[in-house]
Amino acid sequence: MNYPEEIKRTGVVEVDDHGVVTSFEEKPAEPKSNLAVPTFYIYQKETLPMIKRYIEEGNNSDAPWHFVPWLIKHKDVFAYLFEGTRYDIGTVESYERVQERF
Repeated sequence: MNYPEEIKRTGVVEVDDHGVVTSFEEKPAEPKSNLAVPTFYIYQKETLPMIKRYIEEGNNSDAPWHFVPWLIKHKDVFAYLFEGTRYDIGTVESYERVQERF
């Protein structure tokens, strides 16, 4: 499937029929879906100890999105699907386009 170039600058997830995230990839060259991920995550209290385990296993602790692909291999992770339009302001050009629109 051919998705807009903008989606290649975001995290992209695949979700099953129950809302469970089945894959997560940050800034994919070939997106597997059109579900962009805003850069905020909500973790249940029970998940927080898993962050320590993730780091102790030698995984990349540089940015929060590194944790998500590991986590979906260890427990169900759910996506909340937002309705409406998402505006990317991650580049000067995209920020200017949003400024023009509003």
